[in-house]
Amino acid sequence: MKQLTFNNHVRQKLSSVSGFVALANECYGAWPSDIVNTLTGIAKLERAESDRVEWLLNDAKRPAESPLHVDADLPLEHPLDSDWRFQARERGRLVERLISSLAPSDKILAICAPTIVLEAARRGIGWRMIVGTRPSDPIIAALQDLVPDAKYVPLDDLENIEAAAGIIDPPWQDQIAAPLIQRLCTGVRIGARVLITGPDRFTAANSAVSLRSRYGSPRWLGLKADCLPFRVRYKTPRFEARALLASGIANVPPAWRTGLVHSYQKVIEVRPDLGLAQRSDWSEVLLGEHRVWYRAEFNGLKANINVSSSVSSVSPLRRTATMWTSGNSVVTGGSKIDLESLFRRSSQKVGDDLRDRLLRVEQGSCWQSQGSLEVRLAAQAARCEDSRGVVTTGLL
Repeated sequence: MKQLTFNNHVRQKLSSVSGFVALANECYGAWPSDIVNTLTGIAKLERAESDRVEWLLNDAKRPAESPLHVDADLPLEHPLDSDWRFQARERGRLVERLISSLAPSDKILAICAPTIVLEAARRGIGWRMIVGTRPSDPIIAALQDLVPDAKYVPLDDLENIEAAAGIIDPPWQDQIAAPLIQRLCTGVRIGARVLITGPDRFTAANSAVSLRSRYGSPRWLGLKADCLPFRVRYKTPRFEARALLASGIANVPPAWRTGLVHSYQKVIEVRPDLGLAQRSDWSEVLLGEHRVWYRAEFNGLKANINVSSSVSSVSPLRRTATMWTSGNSVVTGGSKIDLESLFRRSSQKVGDDLRDRLLRVEQGSCWQSQGSLEVRLAAQAARCEDSRGVVTTGLL
């Protein structure tokens, strides 16, 4: 039924949208490749719409006119960290909602919301922010430099903080989000407003099945809803733009992704009973501005580099990759020598090693070697059930 509803939604928008970007912006969080798949299906079934659909499909391949926004003060978003950040204008709107009913000295607890902390600092109220932290997090380290007057508290030490309001923008994955949300709720006082983000109507967050239902029944968190959910827009991170480019969509909207913000009031104390998800076995190194996550699971085979067309947490590549970059470049295979190449100084020239190859992929296009859009869509339909999860597109 949900898929039928989405198909009907796309059909209704066909005649009114000004192009593919406008269509993606009005599809309530649907992955743009799914929009392309739906358009392709409509063209096959409804000849009357074929010209309009063909125009939209061609528009999806046209180079984007709007540049992506980059948070210059923060490290680049990384796909394995599920790091999406609010569009610039949304940050002020959320801060306003948080402080609207607070006293001037009341504190606000923020978890997984670095741009909200930056927006508070921009307004001169960074000192009112309490930030839930995890160890060895480069985003938190950057925030500590940028907003030194905020208070930084480990996630497991938030009980009795008694903040007057709280906001969390957790990864939309059940096993990660639920314990984080519990920590937020223990850190705010009775009567506090709590804002929690979640997937939008057509966002196929396969790892957030129970999370969706829990948002509608917040008593397990000691909360009650105080208004209807409202929509918020996210800026497109570089890794997502490159994933879409690898799938054949060059006309990437700069802020197509939307989520729903659920607003609650804390009514009772509930102690957390879920353990925080453990950090994975990944480590991180910087190559210039590019963040490279790596792990010691090299098999000695030749290192292959691809730009993945997936940003899904259930992608099979998450199990087999040995390196993953903030540009969604993925390495499989490799040797100890390949790993060591990540740590050499850029001035040391040793030939065409993995470090050089990886940087070329990160800095280059991932569009020219992809072939026709129709061929790619056919390959996706044949090889996977969910267009978010399993198809990768090779570069080198």
